[in-house]
Amino acid sequence: MLPRSRLWLALAAMLPVSVCAPFAQAQGDEVLRLRAVRELAPPGPPVDIAGRRVAPGGGDEATTVFLRADRLEGTSSRVEASGRVELRTRRETVLADWLAYDLAAEEVHGKGNVTLRQGNDWVSGSEIRYKRDTETGYFEDPRFSVGGVGARGDADRLTFVGPDRYDILKARMTTCVAPREDWFLRGESIEIDTAKKVGVAHDARLDFMGVPLLYSPWVEFPLSGERKSGFLVPVIGQSGTRGFDVAVPYYLNLAPNYDATVTPRIMTKRGLQVGGQFRYLFDAPQPIQGEAYAEVLPDDRQTDTTRWLYSWRHNQQLTPWLAGYLNLNRVSDDKYFADLAERVAITSQSSLVQEGGLSATWGPLNVFARLQRFQTLQDENAPIVPPYDREPQVLATLSEVRWNEFSLSGFGEYAYFRRNDVDEGGRAVLFPQLEWRRQTSGTFVAARASVHARQYDLSDLPGGGDRTPSVVVPIASLDAGLVFERDFRAFDTDFVQTLEPRAFYVYIPYRDQSRLPVFDTAQDDFNFSQLFAENRYVGNDRIGDANQLTLAVTSRLLDPKTGAERLRVSLGQRFYFEGERVTLPGEVPRSGSSSDILLGAEGRLTDAWLVNGL
Repeated sequence: MLPRSRLWLALAAMLPVSVCAPFAQAQGDEVLRLRAVRELAPPGPPVDIAGRRVAPGGGDEATTVFLRADRLEGTSSRVEASGRVELRTRRETVLADWLAYDLAAEEVHGKGNVTLRQGNDWVSGSEIRYKRDTETGYFEDPRFSVGGVGARGDADRLTFVGPDRYDILKARMTTCVAPREDWFLRGESIEIDTAKKVGVAHDARLDFMGVPLLYSPWVEFPLSGERKSGFLVPVIGQSGTRGFDVAVPYYLNLAPNYDATVTPRIMTKRGLQVGGQFRYLFDAPQPIQGEAYAEVLPDDRQTDTTRWLYSWRHNQQLTPWLAGYLNLNRVSDDKYFADLAERVAITSQSSLVQEGGLSATWGPLNVFARLQRFQTLQDENAPIVPPYDREPQVLATLSEVRWNEFSLSGFGEYAYFRRNDVDEGGRAVLFPQLEWRRQTSGTFVAARASVHARQYDLSDLPGGGDRTPSVVVPIASLDAGLVFERDFRAFDTDFVQTLEPRAFYVYIPYRDQSRLPVFDTAQDDFNFSQLFAENRYVGNDRIGDANQLTLAVTSRLLDPKTGAERLRVSLGQRFYFEGERVTLPGEVPRSGSSSDILLGAEGRLTDAWLVNGL
């Protein structure tokens, strides 16, 4: 028996649970001979107790394994270590209170706070027993952490079934950052095959905040970040229009850059529907990406018709300066989503777009051209006015071109609007803008002048009239603000607090636009962004007259180290010096000399959570 001290002993090998090859006990000045397992680590110079080189035995390449403990003892067939036992190689470390290795049975046995570490991964438990020749054994009460995927959990027992195969009983796993445990995946048993990189969970259950949300008797999942073909989580529901509804998606990992999903869906009141999704991504010679989806219900039991849907989104870079896209969506009938969709966001859709276009960019100039049509899904109880198709639309946009304190920007557009082949016409718009801006660390002033000119070419006007009306509207605005800041401390945290008063004045003279058509224009929502917008309309068919002043103040709390915004509070109001005269058909002109007071707050609690209120 060796005296109680911290000693180094060169051993033979270690598998994932740390086992040692047989060795001859040292006698006097005899050399301690070791035999290593090649696959565990690259060859290295073995060392004896005093740190000298140890010659390998058995003809195998040597790999050094160190055993350190408070107490070591052994015979020709067995070695034991106790008290702060540490067994380590280049890649793995095993810690235990007590560790024994039976050379005849080739079995390692550890007890008391056993921990296995490998890279960023670790497993801890009360006891481990492992046979080296058959690669079988068990790990009692294991707790584990997988650093590569950020997962952690525990189980009742981990069984080594054979090479690269493990069974985990009553396992619990989560990816929540400790100590949070919002959700867990539980399984009565989980089978792991590291060679195939596949896991299978039996009687699996997903818990959120202690409440079971999902159960599956059998789930197969990949152990690596690679995609894998197989069944996805089924979708089960019940409704009055579809009856009992079950969809079981099957994922097909066809290639690294494209895949597919096939989804059979059974609705007891409708029949069998089949859907398919195909996604693709290519890099050469120019980037291409897209997604196609289609589904069909061959014989709807309620309507006795075949019902279908298709959707295709495609983006392609044709040359370094030219790109193209397609966005095609269509359904068989107006009630498709109302009858067959399970989400409110989908059932509320009223228009489906079908468009394709090209975009070319040369420096600050971008030219965009497209053809755009809509399928309007009408509800017989609440009919809607369909939007205009654009056949075609050509838009040229000039980004800011700066010269000293001046900048020039603007856009020009031509679009031909068509609806039901009876109400149509063309519109040309030119909108140049010139801005002067001066800005310092604590102040800014910007004065902008622009002209919005448009010309129509209408195919028909009720009651006659000018078929080529035009209008030119000048716009002038002045925007100015100050920025004050100070050090501020709240909730035991240091901040930089700012105070930013701002004034924004707009003048747009009245131009009669009551007889001009409305192709793509609506009134903008009243919010903080709109407080500092010149036009109260979205679109190019109306430029509202204005003689108004906006006053606002904003205060921010900034992180002094990173500059990240943690809290922003804003207060603003608009004051009108004249009544408005330009309106949309059916719109009631504003009354009053001021707007409502807007109060808004936005806080970033963490880098991932954002709270916004208005």
